[in-house]
Amino acid sequence: MDVSKIVDILKQALEVMGCDPSLISDIDHHSTIELSFGEKPSIMFSTVN
Repeated sequence: MDVSKIVDILKQALEVMGCDPSLISDIDHHSTIELSFGEKPSIMFSTVN
């Protein structure tokens, strides 16, 4: 999956959860995205050129 699609889905999910859109507008397609699950291992997404 293209990372830009993951960024878009992440932004939408954060907005649905009530996050302030001004805080999440700075996520760009070049940022590494980390999903943390408490005591479980994190998942990190990033682009590789």
